[in-house]
Parts: sequence; structure tokens; C-alpha cells
Amino acid sequence: MNQPTDVPVVEGLPHGNPENKTYSDEPKETGQQQEKDALCNKTCGIDCGQFDEGVSSEQHSHIQDRSEEGKRLARKSITETPYVCQDCGYRTAYKSHLSRHRRKHTGEKQYKCDRCDYSATQKCNIDRHVMVKHTGEKPYVCEECGYSTANKSNLTQHMIKHTGETPYMCIECDYRAVSKSHLSVHMRKHTGEKPYKCDLCDYTATQKGHIDQHVMIKHTCEKPYRCGECIYKTAKKADLYRHMRKHIRERAYKCDKCDYTAAHKYHLDEHVIIRHTENCK
Repeated sequence: MNQPTDVPVVEGLPHGNPENKTYSDEPKETGQQQEKDALCNKTCGIDCGQFDEGVSSEQHSHIQDRSEEGKRLARKSITETPYVCQDCGYRTAYKSHLSRHRRKHTGEKQYKCDRCDYSATQKCNIDRHVMVKHTGEKPYVCEECGYSTANKSNLTQHMIKHTGETPYMCIECDYRAVSKSHLSVHMRKHTGEKPYKCDLCDYTATQKGHIDQHVMIKHTCEKPYRCGECIYKTAKKADLYRHMRKHIRERAYKCDKCDYTAAHKYHLDEHVIIRHTENCK
């Protein structure tokens, strides 16, 4: 794994830096006195003569300021986030955060639901699972419309409908998100990171939901999403929604006297005669 360096690459130099060199204002050897550069008469250790036209005094000061700031930020990053994941380079200031992060790679799920076989890497996920699957509790309520949910992030996402706010911006594209977690998931499209791994094959994914769906389709053949109109069932919720639109289109004929709908006009006519015509009652 590449470790951050405390000697940053200098950017913004005249005519670029084709060799991608790094620079330091420290003497190369202890006790060695630095010589002044012939072009700019400075002693910061940057060889201004390697650039096509040298650098002016103002440019030199700017370069040195950038170099100093870069080194300061690099040292700050290493000092303030000393705990590093050996698998992906994730850094954090807290050992507990690193331990929690490591579970993404190890697959360890130390928290278990006492009502079913569900397990999770974090206790908050267990609490949310219990509310959603077992108690039906929905403590997060929208004050605008009464929408309620068991998940705080769902409420935050719902509030976009009312506020339109998307404060988290991707630095690589125009994507904007309502939450930091959504932005983190999106960023994996740019970084290529796939922290979730299938236990049964080599498949990896950017989101846990994709792993769950993969397992149902490729390994267990489980199809938990069922149509209430026919015998159709599927492993994908999106496929069920798409299928249900067929039934909605099929029942295009609606009775104007009750809620009855039909796929064919003659069924609707028959319904009207039987249910709403006086002579047939």
C-alpha cells in the first residue's frame, strides 16, 4: 500500500513538471548549508533552472508557499488519522472506526437479531431491522405530509421532495446527493471500489443490496417478490414493479359507478349489466 509522503508534489509550476519531481526546503544532509539558486537567489532547495524560463521572485514565493502548505496538510493527515486499513487505504482518527470498517472486508457480523437469523456489522442496523421487520415501529415522521419510516436516512431522503436540497456534491461529476452515505456509494463508480464480496463466488459489488440480489439470483434461486394478481415471482423488486405495470395496463377499462376494472371492454359491459342494471337485480 502506498503511504502518504510528507514531501508533496509541487503543482502550478511554469511549463509543468514533466519528471513529476518532489521538492523540499530541507537540506539534503544534516548540517549541509544550502546554496542560493543562480536564477532566483533563493535557498529553499527548489532548482529553478530545471524549468524552461526559470521562475520570477513572485512565482518562487508562491511555489514555496504551496510546498509548505502541502507538507503541513500531509503531516496533519497522517497525525490526525493514524489508523489505516491495509486492504483499501481508508484512514481514520479512531481505532473503533477502523475496527468497524474492517468488517466490510472480513464479512464479520457480530450483532445478531434475537428474533430471526439476521446479523449485522453494526448495532444500529440491528435496531433498524427490528423496527422494519418485527415491530413495525416508524419513529421518524415528516412534519410536512405525515410520511413515517423506521430509518432516519429514509426520512432525510424523503425531505428532498419538500426542500429539493442536495448538499453533497461529487467532485468528479455533476452528481448531487441528499446524504453523505449516498455520495460515498456514488463515488465507488469513480474509484472502482467494491467492498462487498460474495461468500459463494468471486463476485464483488459496490453495495450490499447488490450482493443480496446476486446470491438470490445465482446461488439460492430464491424469489421473494410475488405478484398479487398472478403466479409471477422474482428475485428483483424492480422486476416486480415492471411486471405489475402489465396488470395496470391490462385493466384499462374502469367502471364509472364503482371501483371495478377490467382488461377487456366486454368484461366491463358485463359487470355493468350484472351489478348496476335494475332489471338484473
